[in-house]
Amino acid sequence: AVDIFGRESTPMKKTISIACPTAPPTATPTATPCPGPPVIVSFEVDPAYPPVPETPVAFSFDISCGCFDKWTLTFGDAAGAVASGSELTAIRNHVYGSCGVFEATLVAVDIFGRESAPMKKTISIGCPTAPPTATPTATPCPPPAIDSFFATPQTVNLGSATQLEWIINSYCLDYFMINYGDSQGESSIYKGFTATGTVSHTYAQCGKYTAQMYAVDKFGRQTLVASTEITVLCPPTATPTPTPCAPPSIVAFTASNNAGVDTVPVRFGVEVASNCLDKWTLQFGDSSAVVTGNSASGTVVNHGGIDHTSQSVDHTYTSCGVFVAELYAVDTYGRQTLVSQQQIVVSCPTATPTATPAPPSVECWIDSFVAWKLYCTVKPSDVPTGRVVQSSHVVIEQSDEVTFTATSASTAYELKYRTMNAALPAAWFATAMEHMPWFSASTTSATPNERVQHQGFNDLRTSQIDMTPEFVQTVNTNVAAGADTTMLFMTSQQAEASGFFNTLWFPVKSYCRVTIVLNLAP
Repeated sequence: AVDIFGRESTPMKKTISIACPTAPPTATPTATPCPGPPVIVSFEVDPAYPPVPETPVAFSFDISCGCFDKWTLTFGDAAGAVASGSELTAIRNHVYGSCGVFEATLVAVDIFGRESAPMKKTISIGCPTAPPTATPTATPCPPPAIDSFFATPQTVNLGSATQLEWIINSYCLDYFMINYGDSQGESSIYKGFTATGTVSHTYAQCGKYTAQMYAVDKFGRQTLVASTEITVLCPPTATPTPTPCAPPSIVAFTASNNAGVDTVPVRFGVEVASNCLDKWTLQFGDSSAVVTGNSASGTVVNHGGIDHTSQSVDHTYTSCGVFVAELYAVDTYGRQTLVSQQQIVVSCPTATPTATPAPPSVECWIDSFVAWKLYCTVKPSDVPTGRVVQSSHVVIEQSDEVTFTATSASTAYELKYRTMNAALPAAWFATAMEHMPWFSASTTSATPNERVQHQGFNDLRTSQIDMTPEFVQTVNTNVAAGADTTMLFMTSQQAEASGFFNTLWFPVKSYCRVTIVLNLAP
């Protein structure tokens, strides 16, 4: 994983062993686009024996690969410096700040995730006051990683315990923390010191919980947060809750009988696909109340094992103009569809307005934990044939939430946390993407050594950014050439805290939907 400053996490690896059938398959497997993983043709260091620290060392290498993705060069010093790039041939300089013997490692990865064999080089830097044969300082152990974290069973009856089991990959582990996710203060937090093990926990209420875990080694390096879901059933349910159904989707949203004021109502057709539908919501775009429905109020027909709920709704607009009706659905697990829209043109009695079609737009969205990257692409088919884009803007809808847990060190503390946003290429956006507001909490009456827990969230916020002429020109050029135009939205987290022995930042849950609106030239 890479943040907006280009810093990469430690790679996490898993081995999958698949048994062969008793007889060899007769079908010829589909050949992969590339014959094999990347090969490092050469890897050189100059000088390999710098006389003193702060001497620049040049690393040069050549990689052979037909479907190359990127390379990663770890310099092997105590600072954990790492370089990466996507060139097949490159030269990188690095300055070691101390004398000693260091081992640099180069690994190449193709677009299918296959890694080359690591190639290593030793760099020996002399000390001005020590003989060249002095024993080098040992390199710290690799950063810790959580290999597995899961609950057994994941579905339990109220009053029954579930076992949380973990495996941490680290031979210099300091401690780890588990948050059971049931908001019970200090009893929701478990601290341990072993790389493997289990802990039992009984939830006091039925519902759906997310347990989270991270680990820290003796050098202060922290793993990514791992999570697992636990469902606690209310009595008298005897059968465990089945695996959640697929997220809901809007199959059809239609509008007919567009007419004048106070005459024939507009008939909306709604069709939603979901086996666990809670409700759908229809907003007409005027000042009237919204309408909701569910499987009980509509007609349900099963298609391929999925229930389709259909219903017609009539609405009469009491004024002329152009309205945008919106439909979305939510299932019993709180998952929401994207919003579908219908433009309704209601003519005035004395004039017949010309309906202006809504400009073409592109939607992309993400519902994730912690930092994320969201790529949005304008395809040539998004611009009508023979038309060009005159101007553009993006509409951003975003929300987030965070849980903070810590031990107070004194009678006063203060904490701040927020989600930071960025959009690339920056030259395409007239203004920078706004950051989410701070979550903050402070007090002057805390008890030392007291466990403190705060939760914060930002409701859905909508903002708009105008796109620059450079973006408009790029879209028109790419459409003419039959090429895509892709922009990147991403987040990171910023935290500030004082007055604590330690702080535990559990991840931000982020939701973001981006709509790229393309205004066409007349």
